[in-house]
Amino acid sequence: MKQIERQIKRRFLIGSQVSEKSIMSDLTTQNYPERSVHKVLQIMIRRGEVQHRMQRRMLYRVK
Repeated sequence: MKQIERQIKRRFLIGSQVSEKSIMSDLTTQNYPERSVHKVLQIMIRRGEVQHRMQRRMLYRVK
């Protein structure tokens, strides 16, 4: 789980936004399970590190 979180944080910088589909596809091609990636994203959203934007299509990194 921490590896996936590190990859997500490395994938997009603070203040930038990326589509959730592109993150899911990038990490699943790196052989991370889709369910685990989704779970890590939800944890990061709960912590306030990431926010959903544009009807939950885009992810915006806050911290």
